[in-house]
Amino acid sequence: MHNAFRLLALSLACFAAACSGSRSALPAGSGTQPRVVSAGSEARVHLAAELHRLGLEEGRSYEMLKSLLREAPGRLSGSPMAEKAVDWAQRTMQSIGLVNIRRQPCMVPVWERGEVERLELIEGEKRSQLPILALGGSIGTPAGGLDGELIVVRSFDELRTLGRKHCEGKIVLFNRPMPRALRSTFVAYSQTVPQRVSGAAEAAKLGAKAVVVRSMTTLVDDLPHTGVMRYQDGVPKIPAVAIATRAAAQLAARIKKGEKLRLHLELNCRSLPDRRSYNVIGEIAGSKHPEQIVLVGGHLDSWDICEGAHDDGAGVVHALEACRLILAAGLRPKCTIRCVLFMNEENGLRGAHAYDREHVGDKHLAAIESDRGGYSPLGFTTSLRGPALDWAQNLAAALRAYDMGAMIQGGGGADISPLKKRGVPVFGLATISHRYFDMHHSRRDKLEAVNPRELALGAVAVAYLAQVLSEEAGRR
Repeated sequence: MHNAFRLLALSLACFAAACSGSRSALPAGSGTQPRVVSAGSEARVHLAAELHRLGLEEGRSYEMLKSLLREAPGRLSGSPMAEKAVDWAQRTMQSIGLVNIRRQPCMVPVWERGEVERLELIEGEKRSQLPILALGGSIGTPAGGLDGELIVVRSFDELRTLGRKHCEGKIVLFNRPMPRALRSTFVAYSQTVPQRVSGAAEAAKLGAKAVVVRSMTTLVDDLPHTGVMRYQDGVPKIPAVAIATRAAAQLAARIKKGEKLRLHLELNCRSLPDRRSYNVIGEIAGSKHPEQIVLVGGHLDSWDICEGAHDDGAGVVHALEACRLILAAGLRPKCTIRCVLFMNEENGLRGAHAYDREHVGDKHLAAIESDRGGYSPLGFTTSLRGPALDWAQNLAAALRAYDMGAMIQGGGGADISPLKKRGVPVFGLATISHRYFDMHHSRRDKLEAVNPRELALGAVAVAYLAQVLSEEAGRR
């Protein structure tokens, strides 16, 4: 019974055992002999305290992240920097002391931004350059660029209402802002990102010649944010760029006043044939149930225009440092903890699907992903529901003393979504996300934007959850 129902049954049994007073206190010191932690709540409190101490006093998260970003910034899939990141990951796993380290092949898309990225507002003889970035996967313009009258919409429904008569031959600006009042910036992102992903295809259906998309951020400033876009089979491909929010708002305001504006767009980005790349995998072998797996992971790739510190260098480091902390604490998880650093999350999920295909027969008890940056951790989102969610909340309770013990209904992350579809319980590290989209997919995403303490606490949270899931889920 390889699905969430098996874990639910195990979970409830463990919950009952914990409530009945089964205890085994974890010594305060790190010790040198491997230890196995019992189901008791007191043991979990001591475990959380020890991992917290190790992570903050002896942690290596920030130095690890600095090393990755110095060696391989701008790790777009299929690029030389992405391959340097693969080498770095394998060496780092070896230095930590993981076992069964290997590279898992996957074919990834290759897209190059090129050297020309220009959007100009044409006003008679005057041309004003606007801040843009080509969207990942976009085609280039014809040599010399293209000109077109600008129209502005805030939704696909508004675009369709205009129809082909008003869209054909035009450049379409999608100007829907991320809602600021929503509690979760990730919910705000999910409500607006379809215009970036599908805007070019929807506009092309009505004869538009290019699209300009308002950047996905709640800030109003002059910094554009890139991201993936997708074409649709049977629909003409047209160029697509992201524009900084202030420029988008100014253009929209002028159109609203009745002005007719013309733009000139020139890009020489291009797609090349798929190229072989790799996920990187390493393990802490389980002491009692090595065939059962708790996965921890993040994605190695990033966008080309930034260092990829928060997205997702932080997640890579969370997974690696979590494993290092477990080993440094002298723990012996009953089940195997498998660290998977995925390739190609940003523009294809090829690494995620390669992992899923090749490990379809493995007994995954749970999967944990970190892909919400290196900000202060709140706890975790999870696919578990009902009594299983209650059990998971009880497991996370020991982290509440450090303000990171939340366990919230949600998902896990894009790279472990194929496992979720097969019934594997998934968890995602949840962080305080108010600033996440200030830097997301932009040139702001660099080492200086990461706080060392916040980064270290994320690794502590992942280490704790991986360890207790391994211990609890391995019980029969």
